[in-house]
This record gives sequence, C-alpha cells and structure tokens, in this order.
Amino acid sequence: MDLIRVVEQLFHEYGYLVLLIGLPLDFMALPVPPGNSTLTHTGFLASKDVLHGLSAIAMALTGSIIGSPSRM
Repeated sequence: MDLIRVVEQLFHEYGYLVLLIGLPLDFMALPVPPGNSTLTHTGFLASKDVLHGLSAIAMALTGSIIGSPSRM
C-alpha cells in the first residue's frame, strides 16, 4: 500500500476534514495514515495552492487539540 496515494485520495475526497478528523485518530493509534505524513502532504498541497495555508493550519491545530489527551 502506497501511503502517499492513500493520503492524496483522502484529501481529494474529503479535503480539510482529513486534518480535522484524521489527526485525532492518529493520537488514538488507529490504523489511519500517520499524522506526520498527512501534515507533510498538507504543506505540499498548500505550497501548490490546492489547499489554503491558513485554513489548513487552523484545521490541523483544531484536530490536534481535539485528539490530544487531557493532562489534567
């Protein structure tokens, strides 16, 4: 399975939701594309103007906050 193709397909079908939903799933160690690969590809897509950079950052930040375990 080619990980980059999977991430590309997910972005093509779901756009920013990949960041909002995929990053929290990465924290739960589910078998989804790893967060680092997803974020790297997000930066690539933003540099090619496929994704808007600020929107991608906002979704990635929100997804990371949702998925991060509580430290209280």
